Amino acid sequence: MARAPHPPSRLVALLLPEKNPVTSLLLIAMVGVYGLLALRTGTWMSFDVFALLLSGANFGPSTLAGMEFYRLLTYGALHGGLLHLLFNGYALSVLGPMIEERLGSTRFALVFVAAIIGGGLASALLHSPPVPSVGASGGILGLVGAGLALLHGRQDAPAQALRTSLLQWLFIMAIFSLFGATAGLRIDNWCHLGGLLTGAAVAWLVTRMEATAPRARRWETGLAVGLLVITLAGPALRQVWLADVPLDRGQTESQQERVRQQAWAPCRDALTTGRYDQALRPCRAYHNVLFGYPIGHELMLLVHEAQGNAFLADRHRALLQAYGVAPPPPRSAEEAQRQIPLLINRLDHARFR
Repeated sequence: MARAPHPPSRLVALLLPEKNPVTSLLLIAMVGVYGLLALRTGTWMSFDVFALLLSGANFGPSTLAGMEFYRLLTYGALHGGLLHLLFNGYALSVLGPMIEERLGSTRFALVFVAAIIGGGLASALLHSPPVPSVGASGGILGLVGAGLALLHGRQDAPAQALRTSLLQWLFIMAIFSLFGATAGLRIDNWCHLGGLLTGAAVAWLVTRMEATAPRARRWETGLAVGLLVITLAGPALRQVWLADVPLDRGQTESQQERVRQQAWAPCRDALTTGRYDQALRPCRAYHNVLFGYPIGHELMLLVHEAQGNAFLADRHRALLQAYGVAPPPPRSAEEAQRQIPLLINRLDHARFR
C-alpha cells in the first residue's frame, strides 16, 4: 500500500516556500556565503579585496587569461561589505518574486545565472585596467531586463503596473551606477549593463523556444540547477580548497610581510631540497598570498615546468602576459630546475608594496 509523501518540515517550508523558492534560496545563499567569509576573515562590515579575489571574485586576468572561468559564476554570490549585501538582498527580495511568478522557478534561475555570466564577461572584457568585481547586482539587473522583455507590447493594467515598477528600479540603479563613484562607491557599470542585456535576451529566447520546442524545458532544468550549484556553492568550496591560505594579509606592511614569510617558508624548503612533487601545494598557497604580483605567476610557471606540466605552465605564462610581463619561452623540466635557485634568491630579497 502506497504511503502519502511526508509534508516538508516547518524549517524547510520556512526557508524554501513553495512560492518563489529560487528567490528564497538565493537570499539564503548570499547571507550564508557572507557569513562564511566573515568567519574566516574575522570581520563583518567589509572585506579586503584580497579575500574576495581568493574566494572567487571576477577579475579579468584570472578569469580569462588564467582560464578560471568559474569566477564568472562565483563572484555573484560574494559581496564586498554589509551595505552591499543589504542593498542587493533587498532589491532581490522585491524584484525576485515579481519575475519568478511570471517566468517560473526554473527559467527564473536560468535567467538570473545567465545574467551573472553576461555581466561578469562584460566586466572582465571591457574594464581597462582590470578591476575585481563581486555582487549579485548583475543578476538583479538581468531580472529587470527579463521583466521588461516579457512585458514588451503588453498594455493590460497588471503589465503596465509591473513595467512601471521595473523602470523605477532601473532608474534607481542607474542613479547608483552614474553617481555612486562620486560618493566613493566602487560600482561595476559594465557588469550592470551586461547583466541587464543578457537577462533581456535570455528571457526572450526561452519564451520563444517554448513556442517552437516544448521539450526544451528538460535541458533548462538541468542547466539551471547545475549553474546555480556552482554559483552558490563555489565560494564555499573555495574556502575549503584554500583552508591553508590566510584570507587576511594584515593591515600594516609588517603584518603583510609576516604572512608572506610564513607562506614562503614551506614552499622554499620544498624547492631548495628538490622535492618538486611536494612543492605544488605550499607554493600554490604562497602564490595565492602573492595574488596580484606577477612574480607569483613566475614561481608557479617554474614549478609546473619543473614537474613537466606544460598545460598549467602555459596558464601562468598567459597570466604574465595579461599583467604586461614578457614570459620566458617554454623550458624543459631540467632547464626549469636549474632556474629555481635564481628565483628563490629573488623571492628572498623581494619587497612588496
